[in-house]
Amino acid sequence: LINKYSPEVLNMYILDFESETLNVYRNAPHVGDVMISSDSEKIGNYIKVLVKEVNRRKKILSDFGGDINLYNKVHEEKIPLFITVINNYTAFAELYDEYSDYITTIFRDGIKFGVIFVVSSLGVNGIRYMQKQFFKQQICLQLNDVSEYTSVLGKLEGLVPANVQGRGLCKLDKAYEFQTAIVTSDEGVNEYLSSFCREVNSTWNGYKPAKIKILPEIVSFSNLVNEEGDFSVTRIPVGVDKNELNTCFYDLTSSYIHFVSSANDEHSSFLSVLSKALTHRNVNVKTISSTDKFGIVSKVSNVFDEVLHRNNTYKDELKAGNKAPEFDFVVVVIENLSQIFQILTDQDLEKMKLILEKGASEYNMSIIIGENVSFINSYSYEKWFKSNVRTNRVVWVGPEFENQ
Repeated sequence: LINKYSPEVLNMYILDFESETLNVYRNAPHVGDVMISSDSEKIGNYIKVLVKEVNRRKKILSDFGGDINLYNKVHEEKIPLFITVINNYTAFAELYDEYSDYITTIFRDGIKFGVIFVVSSLGVNGIRYMQKQFFKQQICLQLNDVSEYTSVLGKLEGLVPANVQGRGLCKLDKAYEFQTAIVTSDEGVNEYLSSFCREVNSTWNGYKPAKIKILPEIVSFSNLVNEEGDFSVTRIPVGVDKNELNTCFYDLTSSYIHFVSSANDEHSSFLSVLSKALTHRNVNVKTISSTDKFGIVSKVSNVFDEVLHRNNTYKDELKAGNKAPEFDFVVVVIENLSQIFQILTDQDLEKMKLILEKGASEYNMSIIIGENVSFINSYSYEKWFKSNVRTNRVVWVGPEFENQ
């Protein structure tokens, strides 16, 4: 299959519950992932992928009678076959019985949508009868007892495969004896297959099926950017969704003031990385930090002048009947606002509150406030908080979110 078809028409996922030698196919561009018996989280997520894929194809094919072949005849961009290989289904069913109902449903409905299963079993009773009835093609290799061939394939009129390695029986219009082929005459079959898959992959630059995601223990900002591509102020990766395992994005243009909070100080490291990443991508970032006691006053004045300029310019242009002015985007990162309020004099404190009150997202400005969650409620009666803060738009960093 890998040699004959491209990944555009055939995708494959492999669950190996026996010798785990099917890992040699991992590097083939057709193969999204290879899973073994201990990959419990990945296998659970793969079942979700299967269910979603069947439902997605149902919607797409609804206008074609649910027939993938009819759809592919009239569309240049084909829907690929989605093949799941399960080596030793008996072991899979024993270890992951909680997915049995899902699997049975997909066995039944999947084939007309191009979702196909190829499974192996060590015995004739390795697959439940309810599930076995959905397999229209069954193949027998060497079995322990002659009667077992009949129980799988029905009447065989005395046909039994010769006692030769790789010999077996299948039933098409009638029963046939067949001999499986070997992929190479060399002894190193696994090395040959691994090399073959790598070679196919090196010559393929088109679509490849996605790997099955799991929730990583540590998510770095560079990991998110590398996976999802570059980002902008409208699409900043902030983490991974625990259920869907997709990258979560935050839009800095959605409002003027944004809070990044935590139960301790985790928000500080998040802001530091975010500021560096934005600066690296040529976004103008101004930082006002409580730790910068000697420079804090000048930085507050600088941002105040910028807000005042944009506020006046914006209003003057609209009053004159002109279109709204376009400003370069500026991000102001404020670390530990509560401590800054304590440091500033009354005059500078008034400037800081005016920055928070008079600015607007229409001015292409965004304020990010990093603050311990215990202090946020103390701002709720402030004029700037009521007018510019959306309490349902907060980035939480670290544990204890459920206690807030």
